Amino acid sequence: MFLYLMQFPQGKARQRAKKIEQELVFAGRHMLIELKSGVPLFDSMLGISREYGVVSEEFNKVVEKVTLGVPIGVALHSVAENNPSKFFNRVIMQMANSISSGSDVILALESALDQISREQVIELKAYGQKLNPISMFYMMFGIIMPSLGIAFLVIILSFLGGSGITVSPLMLLIILLAIGLIQFLFLSMIESSRPKFDIGI
Repeated sequence: MFLYLMQFPQGKARQRAKKIEQELVFAGRHMLIELKSGVPLFDSMLGISREYGVVSEEFNKVVEKVTLGVPIGVALHSVAENNPSKFFNRVIMQMANSISSGSDVILALESALDQISREQVIELKAYGQKLNPISMFYMMFGIIMPSLGIAFLVIILSFLGGSGITVSPLMLLIILLAIGLIQFLFLSMIESSRPKFDIGI
């Protein structure tokens, strides 16, 4: 329990990072379209501060800071420092650096989004390759071995019936709980390793 509580904040941060990365590319494309059409940077961030879940919450923090008088570059740096998503931080820092240097924010944002899209494609391919051996082990240890094991156990104990050894309901319940635990662990492993984003190309 102590180790679980120690890891709980990091787990929540990872969950938030995955939620951010799920919508980041789409929100970034939305902002990019508005910037290319001549909308000011602040107004484009205001436009995506309501429709993209956790990403909107993060950009809303920037909007609130700028509304209170904080320079937009400082506000972007401040939000990036407290964000668990490396992809989000990359986008924000690219924008902040472009503002500081006076370069084109559109080019910086477009470059960051293209790079993130490529990395997400790579992550999805890596997940697909990793899913094959996990599925094989799941079939082996979660389905085939328990089924055959129970069948062999019943057969063996039927031959040893004269010795008083039988398959009791309690034994079957314990086996059922063990199989359920194994399947839960495999499914949790698959779910936790699955990328939580769609490809926004």
